[in-house]
Amino acid sequence: MIKIFIEAQKKQTSEYHFMDDYVGHALGIPKEKYDIVPSNGWTNLRNLEPAFQLNTINGDKNLIVFDADRPGNNGGFEKRQKEINAILSEMSVSADLFLFPNNKDDGMFEDLLKNIMVHDSHERFFDCYSDYTNCLGDEYVHPNLKGEVFTYISSMKSLPNKVRRNLGSGDWQFTNKEYWNLESGYLQPLRTFILSCLTNLRASNP
Repeated sequence: MIKIFIEAQKKQTSEYHFMDDYVGHALGIPKEKYDIVPSNGWTNLRNLEPAFQLNTINGDKNLIVFDADRPGNNGGFEKRQKEINAILSEMSVSADLFLFPNNKDDGMFEDLLKNIMVHDSHERFFDCYSDYTNCLGDEYVHPNLKGEVFTYISSMKSLPNKVRRNLGSGDWQFTNKEYWNLESGYLQPLRTFILSCLTNLRASNP
């Protein structure tokens, strides 16, 4: 089994739902072949050492999918990559690492989501949102990227009320092609990463 460690605090988050939907639905990997484990932040990796070691002993694969973050919040792709690899070395465990948004640039999970929004069908939303933030000027606090992405999905009039009530638990309907493009070329680095790890796992476990 592949264990995918994510940075989210719990399962009731958009990050967890996205990874589950992408791996299970878009990539078609059976549920019994992977397990998504929230870690509550990259600084808590050391607390998960027993889980990493047990998975390795069992001949399974450890994947880490975290945010690269930006220099402005004490992160950045190269910095975060070095920090996480240093922790893995301290724990003497192996894991394959992918950093959102695309495993090469600074950024985070929400940067990835912004790139897979369906712009063609919702051009009015993006025009209006841009006008809104421009109108705020320097007199008000602008919504952050997380706020923008949540505004996008929560503004969809076609969402049934039952579904809308679950948005706060991270179920943002990632498999719905009306809102998200899980076949976007922007997801190719993540796709390649996950599928290559699965291939390697099959090769080592015939």
